[in-house]
Amino acid sequence: MRIKKHFGRRKKRVGCLLAILMCAANLASQRVPSKPSFRLLHTFGISGSTDYDGAFPPAQSLTRGADGSIYGAVEGGGGTACGGYGCGMIYRLSAKGRQEWSAEILYKFRGSSDGAFPQGGIAEDPQGRLYGTTGGDGGASPATTFRLTPEHDRPWEFAVIYNQGGPPPGLILDAEGDLYGPIGPGEYGAGAIAELTPSSGEYWNYNVLYSFHPDFQNGSDGEITYFGLTWDRRGNLYGTTYGGGNFMSCQLSGLGGDGCGTAFQLLPNPDGTWTENVLHRFDAYSGDGEIPYGPVTLDPAGNVYGTTIHGGAYQDGRVFKLTPTGIGSDAVWIETAIYDFPSCAEGCSPGDNMVMDAAGNLYGVAGGGNACEGGYTCGVVFELSPQASGQWTYSVLHKFNGSDGFGPNGLALDGKGNLLGTTVYGGANNTGVIFEITP
Repeated sequence: MRIKKHFGRRKKRVGCLLAILMCAANLASQRVPSKPSFRLLHTFGISGSTDYDGAFPPAQSLTRGADGSIYGAVEGGGGTACGGYGCGMIYRLSAKGRQEWSAEILYKFRGSSDGAFPQGGIAEDPQGRLYGTTGGDGGASPATTFRLTPEHDRPWEFAVIYNQGGPPPGLILDAEGDLYGPIGPGEYGAGAIAELTPSSGEYWNYNVLYSFHPDFQNGSDGEITYFGLTWDRRGNLYGTTYGGGNFMSCQLSGLGGDGCGTAFQLLPNPDGTWTENVLHRFDAYSGDGEIPYGPVTLDPAGNVYGTTIHGGAYQDGRVFKLTPTGIGSDAVWIETAIYDFPSCAEGCSPGDNMVMDAAGNLYGVAGGGNACEGGYTCGVVFELSPQASGQWTYSVLHKFNGSDGFGPNGLALDGKGNLLGTTVYGGANNTGVIFEITP
């Protein structure tokens, strides 16, 4: 009898526990998702100073270092050269606490032999050396590829490692420390993907991996890329071109026969050469995306994601996905639309880079949102979340209003899942900001 009573009490407790857990689960399912938090980490420019701390961050300008610091570039600041606004600088932001960041200028460009107006992102190697590019001013200041080496208790050592051809818009490193990017005009003048490798001399060795070909008859493999590259796990390279592809088919007025761009893959061969594979020629059908405007992002399964600033079902831009059916050069890639922007009120004309978190959510930037000065919109930061149905849910994490930024440039993820980014304008001095968003 005692055993029965004991069992009865145990069964009752289990029932209560299950009821509590079910109640908690119901409450959790009804809980409203927390609102994303936004804060400014840094506002560029100091009013009234000719040597302010920088202005106008370029696209894809932030890199999170191995130690958690943020490295970036600004096209203005650093003195009165280059037309009186400065030739640009490289900076580092270091966390002082949970809420504060300290800014440190690592290098100020002089606009002579070192270059001017840094472009694209900063690459960091395992030794903590930084690599980047400058656009030059078309005159006395050349376009350069540079390296910054940290020195203990001394200024960082600066060196130009390549100074020919146009500036690559952001570089990436391989495991051996070689640099890759869209460097130089290529064999046909339509752009090239090239490699820079260390040499015994002052400048690094330049090697063209692939030259884009403007084939007007058969559909080109792309023309000119303004954006950096992306590695996959097998050592293949991915990117987009701004033009080329389907000539004379782009619906945009004013672009004529330049084409609507391509997404491409480069596969390394055993003999050291590379084979290009066109994944998609945009404007392939009515309502397709037009003009990819940023690098691509890959998920762990090898799917490729990117944006186009025009086209889509509403002609306000698209986020696309490319899925391989097969391996290597034999794979056929299928394009699907993740999201077509219906109007500019909640964002339109997405560009620059997207980032993906561990849960598979995509984050990016776009135009649209609030009105800013000059008749422009201030821009938005958006999230796309995959659903079990295969669809994606779009939400706006932040709409800029000018005082907190104007013209977002792309995103980076920190080690805690926060989004870091810059705007080219806006802030207290209208010279750009660095912001953080916790989704």
